[in-house]
Amino acid sequence: MENEGHKNEIPQENRDGGGHSRAPVGPEQQTKQGKPIKAPVQNKDDRYYNMNHENRGMAVILNHRKFRNENLRERIGTDVDRDKLADCLKRLGFEVIIKENLTYKDLKEQIIQIAEMDHSKNDCLLIVILSHGRDYGDIEAYDRKYNINDITGELTSNACPSLAGKPKIFFIQACRGYKFEDGTEMVDGSQCSNVYKVPLAADFLIMYSTVQGNVSFINKLNGSWFIQEVVAELNKNAYKEDLVTLLTFANRRIALDHESNCENLKGKKQVACITSMLTRLIQFLPKESSKDDLSEENKQNELQMNKNA
Repeated sequence: MENEGHKNEIPQENRDGGGHSRAPVGPEQQTKQGKPIKAPVQNKDDRYYNMNHENRGMAVILNHRKFRNENLRERIGTDVDRDKLADCLKRLGFEVIIKENLTYKDLKEQIIQIAEMDHSKNDCLLIVILSHGRDYGDIEAYDRKYNINDITGELTSNACPSLAGKPKIFFIQACRGYKFEDGTEMVDGSQCSNVYKVPLAADFLIMYSTVQGNVSFINKLNGSWFIQEVVAELNKNAYKEDLVTLLTFANRRIALDHESNCENLKGKKQVACITSMLTRLIQFLPKESSKDDLSEENKQNELQMNKNA
């Protein structure tokens, strides 16, 4: 149950000569003063996001295992989630950056630094938060709680112009309350260049590991149910379906294939929650650097599935 490192630095090419992060520049971009943004190489009515940029983009994993507050238990098993995600996202072509047990101040500085970078050559941005959580979207940093809006607010289209019109994807493994889900028994019956405005909060996809008010389960050896299934789905089918479809299939397995077996918590269930402000479909396309690795992973998955059949 959720109630129970790697420290890569921001790439040097995104810093100025003095070591500070470099803000995006150019007439096609916008600062908070409100100048028009030139849309990425993307027609207004395209059904899919442009995923043919030079780079996939950054994947930032914020892993919280320990906390200053002694009432918050150490999250045994979170490092399993971290490593599975890092391996999966690297094969998808992401530049993976892992941060461990950040204070709120350091976490916020990291997000602001990312927002000031030039993402014009990237497909998207992906942020993973592995931590304790509370009601109403509150998440625990090392030293205090914060709200997910504290992060997303730094990445809106006016705050981060080079990500305007691009997917900002969040996976959040954390409780959202203290209730347990019993579930309900069911019988298996089957056996262009025109100027257009983009809302500031557009193009975000946030997937929470559980619904509002409920706990989220994590296994000390295997990691959380949520990350297990998201990673499994991405490893197997990342290039076959759009991302929301993949996450829906992962959610089906979270909901149907998992059930708590603790001595005092038998038969408890969990279902993830997807909040989408996307305006198009996200379809990952192979990058040259990731194509061979992921195809090899698919081969291994198929071999394992055949063994289990």
